[in-house]
This record gives sequence, structure tokens and C-alpha cells, in this order.
Amino acid sequence: MRVGMQIKKNKTFSLSKSRKGVISTPWEELTGALLALIVIAGIAYVALNLSGIFLSKKDYDSTMKSFDILGQKVDDLIKDKNYASTDFLYFIDESYILVGFNYKDTSVQIKTCDGTFFKGESLSESRKALGSLCEGACLCIYKKTPGNNFDKDLQIPLNCNTFDKNVVFLAPAEQKDAFCSIESGWHPQAYSDYYPSGNYLFLIMYGSNTQDIYLDKYESHDDKTKDGTTFIFLGKYTNDKSDPIYKRKTFMEKNYAKVS
Repeated sequence: MRVGMQIKKNKTFSLSKSRKGVISTPWEELTGALLALIVIAGIAYVALNLSGIFLSKKDYDSTMKSFDILGQKVDDLIKDKNYASTDFLYFIDESYILVGFNYKDTSVQIKTCDGTFFKGESLSESRKALGSLCEGACLCIYKKTPGNNFDKDLQIPLNCNTFDKNVVFLAPAEQKDAFCSIESGWHPQAYSDYYPSGNYLFLIMYGSNTQDIYLDKYESHDDKTKDGTTFIFLGKYTNDKSDPIYKRKTFMEKNYAKVS
């Protein structure tokens, strides 16, 4: 009697053999491939995080170095004559905020501008919290947070540069895209030899990487109105002759030539 075996075609499976003679099923091959992908993904994740840390550290170092240069330039201007100016490339990463606290404020208190989905935030308590870090006028660098940055969620600034004289910082109202603040209540254009146009915001500048910055310093030489206040103006600069900051620079330099 002949005994026969029938193998059903719909239940076939294959076996593969490695070079060493070890037989593996497709499931084992698939599992190995998945494990390899997991290992590769894990290595890539760690590498990306490490590169992010290094880039973040680099941006922080560049921001702080540029902040120190800014402080030195302001100090040099303060020690100069009645009028002095400079422009330079300034870097502040998008993760940081530059704030200029005046030696005193008018009846208007320093505050950020209103946004599309949020109200402006006061900095009066933030100023008080500085203590000895800023006993007069100062420039400070803050970390930008996902929520509130100032009075509603007090934080200590990363660094501050303090100045001895009665300094008032001014930012151009025409550049609200760069300076998110309200009008400061200071009107230096009341001086006969000051730039006659424009209104001025508090100096609150949100980081936007590298940009050309114009600075000028002014002290009144009119004995009738001189009150010991030193005005430091800071704005984004361009060589476009129609730009308000270019016009300001031209006016002030021409006027300074008459009184120096």
C-alpha cells in the first residue's frame, strides 16, 4: 500500500537560512529590522537633542556677548560730548528680551504693548524686584517664556548693565514691530536742538537675531531747560534715505556740528 502526504498550498511558509546556517522565519527578520530602526531612531533623537543644546548655548553666548558690547557702547556715548552716535550689528536671539529701565519714569509706568490675544504686561514690580542690580538706569536681558515675562510671573533677569547718569532710554514709535511697549511720556523734542519729529516708546525689544542698530545720546546744552537728563535713543537702522531713523541721524549730526 502506498501512503501519500498532501500539503495544502494555502498554508505554505518559507524558511531562510543565514550564512552560518541558522534558519530564521520572516517574523524574526521583521523583528530584527524593527529593533534596528528603534536603535537608529534613539541615536538620532539623542544627537538632535545634543545639537539643540549646543545651538541653544551658542545663541545664549552670542546674545550675552552682544549685550555686553551694547552696554559698553552706551557707556561710551554717555561719557562723550553733548551729542554722540553710533551704529553697529546687534544680536539678540528670539528667546530673549532687552529692557531699558529709566532712572525715573513720568506718570506713565513702563508696560509692554497689547497683543492680538493678550493685554500688555506691567514691569513696575519687575523693576522693584531688581534691587541692587539696577539702582538707577539700566539695560537688562530677560529670558522669553511661553507665558508672562514680567509682573504677572516675576523673574530675575539674566544680566543687567547699570549707568551712573540720569539716563532715559527711548525707542521709536514708528518701529512697534521691534519694540513692543507703550509711549513713555518723555518728550525730548521740547528741547530746541533735539530732533523735532516722532514719539517715543519704552525700550522693550524682543529678540529677532542680528540687526543693524542705531544709537544716539543727547544732553541739553540749553541752560534754561537743562535738567541733567541724558537721553539714549535706540532704533533699527537702514541706509534708506526715506527711513525715519536715517532722517533722524542726518538731522542730529548736522545739528551737532553747530554746537560742538
